Amino acid sequence: MPAPKTGPIPAGSKVIAYARVSTDEQLKSGYSLQEQAERLRQYAVDYGLVLDDDALQLESFTGTQANRPQLNDWSPGPSGTPSAGS
Repeated sequence: MPAPKTGPIPAGSKVIAYARVSTDEQLKSGYSLQEQAERLRQYAVDYGLVLDDDALQLESFTGTQANRPQLNDWSPGPSGTPSAGS
Protein backbone atom coordinates (compact mmCIF):
# COMPACT_ATOMS: atom_id res chain seq x y z
CA MET A 1 0.00 0.00 0.00
CA PRO A 2 1.53 3.37 -0.97
CA ALA A 3 2.24 5.99 1.67
CA PRO A 4 -0.53 8.58 2.16
CA LYS A 5 -0.29 11.85 0.29
CA THR A 6 0.76 14.90 2.28
CA GLY A 7 -2.04 17.35 2.95
CA PRO A 8 -3.04 20.19 5.25
CA ILE A 9 -4.22 17.77 7.96
CA PRO A 10 -1.74 15.35 9.56
CA ALA A 11 -2.17 11.70 8.55
CA GLY A 12 -4.01 9.69 11.19
CA SER A 13 -6.26 12.60 12.19
CA LYS A 14 -9.94 11.91 12.79
CA VAL A 15 -12.03 14.07 10.47
CA ILE A 16 -15.66 14.82 9.74
CA ALA A 17 -17.18 15.45 6.32
CA TYR A 18 -20.37 17.05 5.04
CA ALA A 19 -21.90 16.55 1.59
CA ARG A 20 -24.93 18.43 0.33
CA VAL A 21 -26.99 18.87 -2.82
CA SER A 22 -29.63 21.53 -3.09
CA THR A 23 -31.12 21.07 -6.55
CA ASP A 24 -32.37 18.25 -8.74
CA GLU A 25 -29.96 19.51 -11.41
CA GLN A 26 -27.01 18.78 -9.14
CA LEU A 27 -28.28 15.26 -8.65
CA LYS A 28 -28.47 14.77 -12.44
CA SER A 29 -25.07 16.38 -13.11
CA GLY A 30 -22.92 13.96 -11.15
CA TYR A 31 -23.04 15.68 -7.78
CA SER A 32 -25.19 13.09 -6.05
CA LEU A 33 -24.79 12.63 -2.33
CA GLN A 34 -23.42 9.13 -2.84
CA GLU A 35 -20.82 10.36 -5.35
CA GLN A 36 -19.73 13.11 -2.98
CA ALA A 37 -19.55 10.63 -0.10
CA GLU A 38 -17.33 8.31 -2.15
CA ARG A 39 -15.03 11.20 -3.09
CA LEU A 40 -14.79 12.27 0.55
CA ARG A 41 -14.02 8.70 1.65
CA GLN A 42 -11.37 8.35 -1.06
CA TYR A 43 -9.78 11.68 -0.06
CA ALA A 44 -9.55 10.40 3.52
CA VAL A 45 -7.90 7.17 2.35
CA ASP A 46 -5.51 9.02 0.02
CA TYR A 47 -4.36 11.33 2.82
CA GLY A 48 -4.34 8.74 5.61
CA LEU A 49 -7.22 10.36 7.49
CA VAL A 50 -9.77 8.59 9.69
CA LEU A 51 -13.34 9.20 8.48
CA ASP A 52 -15.79 7.04 10.42
CA ASP A 53 -19.21 6.39 8.88
CA ASP A 54 -20.90 8.35 11.66
CA ALA A 55 -18.64 11.33 10.87
CA LEU A 56 -20.02 11.68 7.34
CA GLN A 57 -23.20 13.74 7.07
CA LEU A 58 -25.26 13.70 3.86
CA GLU A 59 -27.99 16.24 3.28
CA SER A 60 -30.29 17.41 0.51
CA PHE A 61 -31.03 20.95 1.59
CA THR A 62 -30.69 24.41 0.09
CA GLY A 63 -27.53 26.31 0.90
CA THR A 64 -29.33 29.64 0.97
CA GLN A 65 -30.72 28.89 4.42
CA ALA A 66 -28.54 28.79 7.52
CA ASN A 67 -30.80 26.20 9.15
CA ARG A 68 -29.42 22.95 7.75
CA PRO A 69 -30.45 20.18 10.14
CA GLN A 70 -27.61 17.70 9.49
CA LEU A 71 -24.89 20.36 9.58
CA ASN A 72 -26.39 22.01 12.65
CA ASP A 73 -26.37 18.65 14.49
CA TRP A 74 -22.60 18.89 14.70
CA SER A 75 -21.27 20.82 17.62
CA PRO A 76 -17.77 21.51 18.89
CA GLY A 77 -16.36 18.62 20.87
CA PRO A 78 -14.33 18.90 24.08
CA SER A 79 -11.20 19.84 22.14
CA GLY A 80 -13.02 22.62 20.30
CA THR A 81 -13.13 20.65 17.07
CA PRO A 82 -16.41 19.56 15.46
CA SER A 83 -17.77 16.15 16.32
CA ALA A 84 -20.90 14.30 15.31
CA GLY A 85 -23.86 15.35 17.43
CA SER A 86 -26.46 13.14 19.03
